[in-house]
Amino acid sequence: MNGLTTARARTLRAGTVVFLAGMLCCAVTSGSAHAAPAPTTGAAQAERNVVITDLSCPSADRCMTVGNDASGTRTRAYARLWNGSAWTDTRPRQGGRGNASYLFAVACPSRRVCVAVGDYETSADPLGRPYAQIFRAGKWKVTPVPEPPNDSFSSLSAVGCASARMCVAVGNALAGEHNQTYSVIWNGRKWRIKRLDLPAATTYSRLASVSCSGPRACTASGQYQTHDSSKSRTLIETWSGRAWTRQRTPNPRSGPNGSVLDGVSCWARRGCMAVGHANKLANDGSLTLAARLAGQRWTRSESLDLAAPATSVLLDVECPSRRSCVAVGVSFSQAPTPTTSPLMQAFDGTSWRIDQTPVPAGAFATSPVAVSCAAPGACMAVGNYNPSDPYLRMASPPSIPVALSYDGTAWTLAAAP
Repeated sequence: MNGLTTARARTLRAGTVVFLAGMLCCAVTSGSAHAAPAPTTGAAQAERNVVITDLSCPSADRCMTVGNDASGTRTRAYARLWNGSAWTDTRPRQGGRGNASYLFAVACPSRRVCVAVGDYETSADPLGRPYAQIFRAGKWKVTPVPEPPNDSFSSLSAVGCASARMCVAVGNALAGEHNQTYSVIWNGRKWRIKRLDLPAATTYSRLASVSCSGPRACTASGQYQTHDSSKSRTLIETWSGRAWTRQRTPNPRSGPNGSVLDGVSCWARRGCMAVGHANKLANDGSLTLAARLAGQRWTRSESLDLAAPATSVLLDVECPSRRSCVAVGVSFSQAPTPTTSPLMQAFDGTSWRIDQTPVPAGAFATSPVAVSCAAPGACMAVGNYNPSDPYLRMASPPSIPVALSYDGTAWTLAAAP
């Protein structure tokens, strides 16, 4: 098949950072959040194997994070709620008769409502079927999601909500030899499939993020390939309330793997920031990529890279205003020994800067994957790290959640979800 193989897609959906061909394949509170204890690396903590995948913060003292708990014999959907000082388990529902359940994205249009999406496996559908669930009145409720016709695998990987009655979710479906993105719209009662506006001759496509500034203004970002090529080009689609429309986006000169926009955030109908990465011309890694919408046109926004690493990527971005964006990602280096480090950047409306990022004591390969801001200077980022060096072991060490809070100037370790 073109693009991601099913196994590789599953690895990405689990939130694992994977580097292939020298390229990465593929919110927080103020005040009390800074006083929260830092994550520990004791024996009890090290026994956990939880992959955090996304985060949404509707207010400074309210955040929902989701992911997957593989600590036992079966992977189960994972969701925890932040109250400004501590996380509590919300007990998400598992897919009906599922052998495994995964949550990959969450959006909270208000303090009382959150929508999470992912997929689940059954004996009849071992590759996965999409599912969504809504958190209201302290409980999760599964809502049926339609699948594209003739697919052998489908999953939802991102969601954005303008209100409890208007959400957009995007994902991927494998039909025949091609893996293509698809979308479903929530109207408060049910999900319905809406066709995307993909370029002609697209043989692989993926939308990795979606942001809604209003019920008729949602923007999704990702990548596409044409004519069975392995070179990706950036993809932006906008939802008008009736139909999807593809936008023209910048694509820097790049190596054979091309360019990707993995995260997007919109503060207005015609004000958005998207981030990702572009393959180096020498095909020996990737550089961060950012694009900004101001009015009618998407243009490059010069994001930054650390000096030493061979590969830098931005995975997510949050913009509470046009003069305040926070992006998170990772940097990867092979020399002198393989290392993975967090990469946090802030945008002030004119330029980007790199912020120092603390990591838990004894942590290896710390990777922030999502960020959410209740307001400028009130952000939280979540991700994962390993309790031992993953490059020195044949088997992957367990994944441990990590959370960081941001006050607009500095990042601080917060309690781990």
